[in-house]
Amino acid sequence: MPMTQIAKGAGPITRVNVVSVQPEQQDRRVRPLNAVARRRCGTFRFGLASMRKGLDGRRVVDDARWRSKKDFEARAKNPQAAAHI
Repeated sequence: MPMTQIAKGAGPITRVNVVSVQPEQQDRRVRPLNAVARRRCGTFRFGLASMRKGLDGRRVVDDARWRSKKDFEARAKNPQAAAHI
């Protein structure tokens, strides 16, 4: 698989959130994030989402991607989209 090239000014735009959780709460935190990601994919100019659980049980990573900076900024200006962020 070819490696993704990252260049200033080029798309896509990626936002990564890392949430600290207690190990016994990790699965409970991932389920709702996955549900939100499924709803937002293909909406609000949104391209891709993934949720990851840290091996130590203490972190949940939410990775969201838009095709371009323009799409990301358009999402930020849409009140309906802001409710999902």
